[in-house]
Amino acid sequence: MDFLDDLDLMEEQRRHKRYAISLSAFCRLGDEDHDWGVKNVSLGGMLLKADKEVPPDTVIEIRIRATLELSVPARVRHCGQEGEKYYLGVQFQGLSKEDQGALKKIIESGHWNMDNPL
Repeated sequence: MDFLDDLDLMEEQRRHKRYAISLSAFCRLGDEDHDWGVKNVSLGGMLLKADKEVPPDTVIEIRIRATLELSVPARVRHCGQEGEKYYLGVQFQGLSKEDQGALKKIIESGHWNMDNPL
């Protein structure tokens, strides 16, 4: 069993449905900027495909550009390696009602596969 298989086991613990996606997110880690892929997203967090390991409990800033632009802080909950890539499960932190509404609109915008929740 590999890291991505382990993530499937965590699915039962989620509060929000996750949706498959193919999109980039601009992430700020300290004073470094990264353009990382997004594997899936929910109203509570997302799974990022990164080029470096990031320890759990690290807070990063994520900027999403789709039909709307949203910038949110997120805490890394887990990080695992699959081949040369790292997968970061992040949980959004302190989303306002306005940010939650914007995120919901982004999820519903069609950039995400709403018919295929994970």
